[in-house]
Formats: sequence, structure tokens, C-alpha cells
Amino acid sequence: MTRPRRPLSRLGAAAVALLLLGATGASAAPGPATASALVKTEPVHDGAIENTVTAYGRIEPAPSGATTLSLPLPGIVDSVEVAAGATVRKGEVIARIGADPATRAAYKQAKSALHAARSQRDQVKDLLRNHLATRAQLGKATEGVVKARTALEALTREGAGKAVRVVTAPFDATVTAVQAVQGAQLATAAPLVTLVRASSLIVSAGLDPDKLGRVQLGDIAKVTLRPGDPVRSGKVIRLGGVANPRSGLVDVQVSLPAGQYLIGQVVSAEIVTATVQGVVVPRDAALTKGKQHVLYQVANGHARAVQVKILASRHGKSVVSGKIDRSLPIVIQGNYQLKPGMAVRTNAKS
Repeated sequence: MTRPRRPLSRLGAAAVALLLLGATGASAAPGPATASALVKTEPVHDGAIENTVTAYGRIEPAPSGATTLSLPLPGIVDSVEVAAGATVRKGEVIARIGADPATRAAYKQAKSALHAARSQRDQVKDLLRNHLATRAQLGKATEGVVKARTALEALTREGAGKAVRVVTAPFDATVTAVQAVQGAQLATAAPLVTLVRASSLIVSAGLDPDKLGRVQLGDIAKVTLRPGDPVRSGKVIRLGGVANPRSGLVDVQVSLPAGQYLIGQVVSAEIVTATVQGVVVPRDAALTKGKQHVLYQVANGHARAVQVKILASRHGKSVVSGKIDRSLPIVIQGNYQLKPGMAVRTNAKS
């Protein structure tokens, strides 16, 4: 006798449905995807990076660059037309000096002496024509005229014949000191002002003693006056051999190109000690692996690790050397996630 089939319970039906669904899902699931990384690359290119040493200092006159204007004769200062720190052009008025009484008297005396010498010479000429004097006497009288005229001309050149002498700048310069004061009576050779030629300004800086061995006379130095200003190129013209006892730094002097400078201004000088050439990459392109550095190149869509040596780094760039394939791009972003042989998707740098 055949027993009638009982309908499946709700629990049993649900179990069967889950089994069927599981079997269907297992057969439709995809296989594991191959891992890949999105990276940015750039072609291999050569370049250079400068190794530099930075020194800080001030703009100052060179030791032999200052010139002090002085008076050739005594005088009284009528006016001073400049102040310390002023920039003057050649021929610009520096001061006006009035002649003192003694100078005026000396000038008048020199004029009188020349007049007397000429009169005496003329008298000797007349006597010689009448055979009452000798040629030797005429020669001596003529010599007296020459001496008197020379003395007067010297005083005239020095301005003794003028009520006021005008002192002008002999060259383009910066006034670093004013010694003369209006109304003062100055003696011969008394200083008026001190001038410094623009071409006589230098950078006087201090260098870390540990870096002294890297710097040589004649090295190029790139001087920056203020952040954002154009770099001015000079050279190392003096290099101390010992540390300055006051600063603890080694004194170094750098020349400056022609231009307008403020004496005493604080500046920096990047001294170029070497120029390193090779393959240039962003600093982060070379990863540190223990004591080694590695960069990645892309070959047939896969990462290839290349061991490199960093020769120099500056401003976010590095010069590297190694067995770099010049036909393959270098990974410059996304390299931190790579392993040798890993598949990559590239976003090349234009």
C-alpha cells in the first residue's frame, strides 16, 4: 500500500531553497581578480643639481673700498649737502667750503709775489739791453717768475681764489660717514665725508667651520637680499683659515655684481661647492629600503625595481645613478604600494 506524500514543512522548504541558492551562487562567483596599482610616471631625463653651503652675513665696504674726501686748504664749512646712507652720483655736490682769512691772505700774497717777480724780470731785461745786467741775472729773475706763478696756480686749483669752494663726488658712491659740520673751521687735510663705490661693496659672512673644507676661493655664490628677490651671482674672494673668536664662524667674503645695495643689510649666500649630474627624479621617487634606495620603472604593465644611489638632493629633486633603463618610464607617484612584478595602471606625466 502506497503511503501518501506529506507536504514539506516550512522549515524544510526554506532549507532546500537555501541549498539551491548556495549551489547556484557558488557556480556563478568570479575567480579572484589580479591586484594592480594606479601610478604616475614620467620619462627618464638627465639634469644637474648644485651642492651648496649657505652662509649668512651683511653687505659691507671692502677693506680698501672706502675713500675719505678732505680739504687741501683750511676752510669754513658753509653747508653739507649729503647725509650718511645717501647715494650720490659723480659730480653731485657734497659740501660748500668758504675760504678762511688765512687762505685768502695767502692767495693775495701769491698774486702780489707773481706781480713783483714779473716786474723784476722786466727790469733785468731792460738792464740787459743796456749791457747793465748779465744773462745769468735774467735767468734767475725768470726762474723767480716761474716759481711765483706755480705757487699761485696751486692755490687757484685748490680753490683759494674763490669765496666758496664746491666739493663734488668724484664717482658714483654711497656716503657712509659725514665728518664735517656746518660752521666748523677745518684745518688742511681735515676729513669731510667718507664714500664707498658701489663696486667696492661685498658680502661679509660667517661659515660653519665643519663646512670649510667644501668651499674654495673662486666658488660661485648666489646672494639673496630678500626672500623673493632675484638671485645675484658673486664669487668667494676671501676665505678665513680659523674661526672668528667672536662669532665662532669662519669669515668669508663674497663679491657683488653692479647694482644698488644697502650697506648693513642682512643677506644669505649659497656657495656652490659642486655640480652633480645624472638622472633627475622627484625626491620621493627613490624609496628607502633599509640601507638601500629603490625606484620603480614600468615594463609591459608591471613594476620593475631598480636599486639606485642618491648623488645629491635639493628643492624636492634628487640626482640618482643605477641600472636605469632609459626606455622605460619611472614611477613618481604611487610607488610606495608597489612590489617587484606587480601589475600597474599608469597615469603618465605630460
